[in-house]
Amino acid sequence: MIPGQKYDTLTTSDSGWEYDVAVETNALNALAENNTLSHAPYGLYVDPSSELQPLIAVLMYRGASALNSSVTLMDVVRYYAPLIFALSLIPIFLIGRELGGDLAGCASVFFAVTMVSPIYWHKVGAFDREPIQLILGAWAMFLTIKLFKASRQSVLKFALLAGMVYGLFGLAWAGWHYVIAITILGMSIVLLLGFLGRFARKIDVVGNLLGAIRGHLDLLIGWVIMMLVITLVLGVLGGKSPDLWVTVFGTYAGYLGIGGGEGISVSTYASEMQALPRDLDAWWEAVPGKFYAVDILTTFVFTLIILAFLKFIWSRKRWEILTFAWLIVLLAMVWPGAGQARFERMWWPFVPAMAGVGVAVCLSVLKQMSFEPSMGWLRNMQNPLVLILVAGMVVVPFGVNAHSAAEHVAPPTEWRGVGFDEAFMETFDWIRENTPENSIFSIQWSFGHLFTGVARRPTVVDGAEVPAREGTWENDPTFVPRPPDYIYYVEGDQGLIYGVDVSPKSYWSNLESWVKDEPGSKFGSFEINGRRIDVEWFPMMGGDELEWYLETYRDNYGVKIDYVIFSVDEYSRAYGYYQSTQIRNILLVAERLFDLSQLHPTSENGKYVFNFGENREAVVLDYQNGSVYLRTDNGDMTMDGYGVMRVSDGQITDLIQFNPPTSTPDIEETLILFLDEEDQITSARLVKGVSEKVFARPIPVGVLAFSGNLESVGYMEDVFTSSNGYVRVFKIYHLPSLAAPADNSLTNDNTPEFKWYEAVGGVTYELQVDDNADFSSPEIHEDNLSARTYMASTALPDGDYFWRVAAYDSAGNLMGWSDVHAFAVDTTPPEMPTLHAPENGAQLNDNTPTFEWAPSFEAQEYRLLVDENSEFSSPEIDLTQTENSYTSTTELPDDNYYWMVIAIDRAGNESESLVRTFSVLAGGA
Repeated sequence: MIPGQKYDTLTTSDSGWEYDVAVETNALNALAENNTLSHAPYGLYVDPSSELQPLIAVLMYRGASALNSSVTLMDVVRYYAPLIFALSLIPIFLIGRELGGDLAGCASVFFAVTMVSPIYWHKVGAFDREPIQLILGAWAMFLTIKLFKASRQSVLKFALLAGMVYGLFGLAWAGWHYVIAITILGMSIVLLLGFLGRFARKIDVVGNLLGAIRGHLDLLIGWVIMMLVITLVLGVLGGKSPDLWVTVFGTYAGYLGIGGGEGISVSTYASEMQALPRDLDAWWEAVPGKFYAVDILTTFVFTLIILAFLKFIWSRKRWEILTFAWLIVLLAMVWPGAGQARFERMWWPFVPAMAGVGVAVCLSVLKQMSFEPSMGWLRNMQNPLVLILVAGMVVVPFGVNAHSAAEHVAPPTEWRGVGFDEAFMETFDWIRENTPENSIFSIQWSFGHLFTGVARRPTVVDGAEVPAREGTWENDPTFVPRPPDYIYYVEGDQGLIYGVDVSPKSYWSNLESWVKDEPGSKFGSFEINGRRIDVEWFPMMGGDELEWYLETYRDNYGVKIDYVIFSVDEYSRAYGYYQSTQIRNILLVAERLFDLSQLHPTSENGKYVFNFGENREAVVLDYQNGSVYLRTDNGDMTMDGYGVMRVSDGQITDLIQFNPPTSTPDIEETLILFLDEEDQITSARLVKGVSEKVFARPIPVGVLAFSGNLESVGYMEDVFTSSNGYVRVFKIYHLPSLAAPADNSLTNDNTPEFKWYEAVGGVTYELQVDDNADFSSPEIHEDNLSARTYMASTALPDGDYFWRVAAYDSAGNLMGWSDVHAFAVDTTPPEMPTLHAPENGAQLNDNTPTFEWAPSFEAQEYRLLVDENSEFSSPEIDLTQTENSYTSTTELPDDNYYWMVIAIDRAGNESESLVRTFSVLAGGA
């Protein structure tokens, strides 16, 4: 099976970025310099170190489309990863063969195709960097082995080939220099061993060093040529200066703790860039455990790798010595507490190749042992059936494990639940077909690349991140994008990112001011914290706060967000934030009145009594009734509810519950209890009452968006919902948008209600209604309207009208006019219908009679009513149709009936016919 074959489009987060660059490259007939869909409206610089993969895809597409014009670039991209993986098996086989013979090569391929961790990155639609890293990494290592193995006559050939592959690696992945370190370390180990071998025989440092160099001079020359070719390729194709090696060697030195020490350390925010755990069990699960996902299979493979290295130690050939450098560098890249999770992928060619060599070593040892007199049973195992059985015992578990992983592989959109990928793809398709190409969208950054790749629309944030220091980017007019994705400030030698390491700017100070009712206080941050953080918080903001961000991004940075995409997981996050986190934070900033850190509440029939002193000696918590009150000599006095919070390791973690008072409290004080992990009360606090503030909070937009109640967010319209309801698209209006009367509509209401969507930043509105499109003498002209509706106070004569609305900001400046919509008023009813059959008073022996009437002038449809009483309160027949006759489809019981017809015109005006009677006597009475 082909992993991911059921998915029709991109299936990894960063595939969209690579696809965007490929589209730009194909359109420009040149390497793309800017991804115009990223970080709208600026776009984002495309580093030359990521150009190779899109270029290869474009070349493949042009070749395929020349043969079949129906092939699209997306078709090529979808099958790019499986194809590259298949091609990667060639160098993996060659590595195994060079180190252990044909059997090792074949075994290497087997362990490569059954490795689990590459499956996700090589499924259908995976157009990420990993495929190009795998194939170039495998070819680079094979050619380096050939270089270390080459005779003097062939050194130049392999030096040139290896240099070109490493150079291309530098155009495909920004981390290419980590792989180059393998060749540098390998060359160093070869020279060091040569020196030590001579030094053991004779103590002559200079002579031994020169002897080691002379002994490997051909290899050293080839290695230098390879490095020169790398520099040339990166310079000519990638535009990089030769001084790049200063940076590269500085990186190596920094890893070893040499140099530096005065820089600022900023935390990593992408999970793949975070340092691996120091705990060995957790590290094993994060790196080696991923390779085959089953411990026994992983252990088996690493046992084979150990056998391979034991063989290399025994033989000590210089191309085998290179594998030790390979191992050392790979270990450094994933070292516990220092390496990064993403570097696990650089092991993909190494693990199967070394395991393949281990198989060859194992079989070679067994073959040699079989010649021993005491090992005759081994010779008996050379029976073909026995060999097939043994091979099957090894092969089948690996094959079944890989097939299971491939069968269940899913794109990141599915990680949050089944149905999300379907919802996002349906949404992105709708956006591509139904929105202007220059529309800017806001979507959570982890889906940003996927969005741009599929929907082909610019977005505010995506998987590419641009951090910047607070106070620096604001004063640099050349800095783009504005604002950056993350904003950090420096404390000591640490860069602390708002919204990642610390709370968003002003969040706590604003909250405290709001809880204390300070003038001008606001609920929320109302500060720019960086694109990613702001967009992440959009669903958790109230309508006013979200409007502030939309207005600020538009007016200060030129980022006019036209649409916002919310998914149901954001609704869940916003709902939890509203119901728990916000209340916890309000309780924490409320004014403290009394504290009890050492308490022993008394228990009375399931009630807890707390003694805070100072007229608060008997604060009673009634858990059963969910109430709290102060017991006094004059009776019980109700208090302003209570909250319960969890404390873990001395830190307040979450809100367990909040119970507001059921009526107006006598004492505006709220009780807070703190419980440890065993639900024991550790402390208590009385704060100034907060229940009023809890209920005064704005409901997050992410909650309103999925509850169908956006009336309070007047600048936002729900324009699309996925079939399963998981994803919704909301249009953001920056100018008023007319809602009712609809454009080119007809109404019979001559005092219609006018409704419109607000403009982001709009404070007051001006309404004009005129029977002339130039609005020279409006019938209705109202300004300084604060609401987004207006009911006409005087009747409009029948006729055609035009209307529009203007928005004004807080300073009274005109923001702009809406589009002009037309409508017509028609209060004249259509001609009264004339009934034909049955005749008045007719007696019918057919209980499915046919009703006929004359067409009415200007009638669009007719309503037929047939009832046993003249009030038509429960009609036997009640239907609306456009024809002027109807034959009953249900049998009318024998009885006396009344019938009438109502003519209805396009405007909804009605005209009733006279009422006729008839009788049904179908029973023969």
